[in-house]
Amino acid sequence: MARLMRAGCATAFTIDGPKGPRHIAKMGAVLLAKKSGHPIVPLTVSVKKFWQTPSWDFFQIPKPFTAARMILAAPIHVPADANDAVLKAKRDELQLVLDDLHRRAEAWRHS
Repeated sequence: MARLMRAGCATAFTIDGPKGPRHIAKMGAVLLAKKSGHPIVPLTVSVKKFWQTPSWDFFQIPKPFTAARMILAAPIHVPADANDAVLKAKRDELQLVLDDLHRRAEAWRHS
């Protein structure tokens, strides 16, 4: 993915990984930001009406014509020379930002 980013390709992935736990940021985005030199841009998408799968992440499929909102936060930059303590601090920062985005998205959905 770092190679694709350096080549100018847009990239994105879910932060809680392929196995969860749900809504818990893993270190992958932080390590990718360190390696690629690109910041992490935290975002969430919320929809008013959806079908929900019975999977571990409760994957949501938007219903046709439903309202949707994307909420972005400020980029999180990770220095190329970040040590383990800085990487953990950046992951913790990312988690706090994502928790806030989720709270805001849920408030909008229920408004």
